[in-house]
Amino acid sequence: MITNHAPTGEYRHRFFPTKSKVCRCDNSIFETREHIIYNCPLYDKSWRLIDATLNFHLTFLDLNPSAFCFEDNIS
Repeated sequence: MITNHAPTGEYRHRFFPTKSKVCRCDNSIFETREHIIYNCPLYDKSWRLIDATLNFHLTFLDLNPSAFCFEDNIS
């Protein structure tokens, strides 16, 4: 996630151009790392941290273990 090497729409656009590039939350939104972390309603944002520190990213991943996972449809 931190290095932006994750199965997002951006990743699929570059490496798998025939795969979907939109977010599951809205078929009109291009799925980016920023969208997943800050805007996507599919992930827990209860922590509401403002700064992009390592703790920020670790907290997001702790609360959302399936985010940025290379397996499809992980619960």
